[in-house]
Amino acid sequence: MGSSKTTIPPPPPMSAEEKGLLTEQTNQLRTISGLLGESSAQNKEQQSIFKSLSGLYDENGTLNQQKLADLRTKTEAYQKQADEISSLQSDRYMKALKGELPVSEGTLQRKEKDFKTLQEAAARRGNVIEGAAPEGAFGTSSAAAANLGEFNRTYSLIQDAERRGEIASGGMGAAPTGGPLSYTSGASAYSPVSLLPGYSTLAAGYGAATQPYTDQRMLGYQAQLQQASLNSQRNPMASLLGGAGTGALTGFMVGGPLGAGIGAGVGAGAGYLGGR
Repeated sequence: MGSSKTTIPPPPPMSAEEKGLLTEQTNQLRTISGLLGESSAQNKEQQSIFKSLSGLYDENGTLNQQKLADLRTKTEAYQKQADEISSLQSDRYMKALKGELPVSEGTLQRKEKDFKTLQEAAARRGNVIEGAAPEGAFGTSSAAAANLGEFNRTYSLIQDAERRGEIASGGMGAAPTGGPLSYTSGASAYSPVSLLPGYSTLAAGYGAATQPYTDQRMLGYQAQLQQASLNSQRNPMASLLGGAGTGALTGFMVGGPLGAGIGAGVGAGAGYLGGR
């Protein structure tokens, strides 16, 4: 009796397009690795700048404990003053909200001067306004009373606007900003890490672009396996070929050529058992 051989078609090689795309993807991954390394070097450089500007480190880079203690003392003193200022400003703000905040000395002096001018102008017209201050003054005629009333309404609005200005400012002062350390914020405006999302997306895109070529190869390979199965229909090992072909295709999809060989062996065994 003659023996017949059953040949399993080898998995098809990657196309030139797939190889090119995978090469580009590898290049992007190398770029990402370079960016991470550059970012790490930049972080070390910025740490060195912080140390130098802080003035807390000796020439050999060791933290000077005495300088650190002095800084803490100054910080605590500043914080105490800041708390006191904040308390005073908050109290002033509350008085402004309640309408109890005294107006500025400049406004009071201007009010007193304008009142004297009003009295003199009204007297020349025969409208006498009695009193040394607008709060207790009164007009001896209806015209004088009207002029005094308009004067009081005007300055009431001026004083109210001054208090509202205090409310609008929030009644709180801004804390002093850092000096030399602001340089580092500008230096760190650029970071290689900011480029990572773009390169990562590009690398993933190359991987996705290879999928159509992979699918096309697999369809062709499946057709070859089916043809080989048809050619060996009268072969007692037809079931073996079918199982090996399916296992090879599955193995190649998962693990490439090596996976195809392993899958073919597993599939052949399953086909043999199923054909018995």
